[in-house]
Amino acid sequence: MATADDKIQSRFRIFFQNGTTCIYKKGEVIVAAEREPAGVYLIESGYITVYSLTNQGEEKVRIIYKRGELFPFIWVFRGSLRPVYYQAMTDVRLKRVRRTAFLDFIRQDADLLSHALERTVSVLAAYADRVDNLGRTDAYSRVIHRLLTLADRFGRPAGTRVTIPVPLTHHDIANSTNMTRETASRQLERLQKEKLITYRNRRLVLTDLEKLRDKL
Repeated sequence: MATADDKIQSRFRIFFQNGTTCIYKKGEVIVAAEREPAGVYLIESGYITVYSLTNQGEEKVRIIYKRGELFPFIWVFRGSLRPVYYQAMTDVRLKRVRRTAFLDFIRQDADLLSHALERTVSVLAAYADRVDNLGRTDAYSRVIHRLLTLADRFGRPAGTRVTIPVPLTHHDIANSTNMTRETASRQLERLQKEKLITYRNRRLVLTDLEKLRDKL
């Protein structure tokens, strides 16, 4: 029997099914910095990375969005434009609806508005994790903390092992932890030698979450 939450999610899916289907290849920019978005997007498949540019033109990853999430929320609710880019991290399939139509839809009743708020909070929690990460002073614990938050957000558990299905590179880990690629690579290699991480089909696997948490 469908729960109340299942019914709300179904209403969201049906609403977006009437929107525009958008297909983007890996590397394509979906929303450019400080440009008016074409609408509100729901991710049907793939991953979206959100990044900003430093004064030197370097990309700094803010967050990675996954299937079922909506963006860009700040523009949706406040109408303000941000100096960030939304880019396809993999090939992605999206559904897009007009901002006014989305706001009218979620204002129909409290349950729809609450569901949209929950999705917003999950994204804000990911941002908070990134701030916590940057507060750590040593590279080893910063990389471990990053892996644990990625496992919590994206992980597919199987016993004590957790696979992170996002196609992450050493550069991605370095970028999101504010360190050089060489430094991040050394920490990842150390974790491999300690048999706390491994790779399977080019995807990171955390072999024992509890042992990783103990390292912190």
